[in-house]
Amino acid sequence: MKISRIVGLVTTMLFATSASSPWAQLHALSSLTSANEIHSHHLLLYDTHTGERINVVYRKGEQYIPSALGKLDYFLRDHQTGEIRHFDPRLYDILSDLTVSVGHPGAEIDIVCGYRTPSTNDSLRARTPGVAKNSLHIQGQAIDVRVPG
Repeated sequence: MKISRIVGLVTTMLFATSASSPWAQLHALSSLTSANEIHSHHLLLYDTHTGERINVVYRKGEQYIPSALGKLDYFLRDHQTGEIRHFDPRLYDILSDLTVSVGHPGAEIDIVCGYRTPSTNDSLRARTPGVAKNSLHIQGQAIDVRVPG
């Protein structure tokens, strides 16, 4: 799948708001559970800068697991400073749904960039074209990813 298609899909998921949106439909599909079964949602992530991996169940049914969210927030920390920012747990749902949408449910996702402090963002901006001055990475609202294969 071309990267532009994936970016378009993720953008659609991030900004869709109506109940009939593609994001709502995809999320509804991933959230289906039987009356007697609580579906576990997990992520398998690899940080391309630190070499760290995390395999974590972050939600059971509709309940997010606070300790797992803390581990994910730590995993996505600014790897230059070690500073941590809380991410909206719905971003984790988007990552999980992304693996489903590309035909590899539960696949490992490469994390290229998670949280960035303003100073890290400024440093990156000085040497890399296309880095936004007020990047959503600074607010913990953006994650750059690759899905191998």
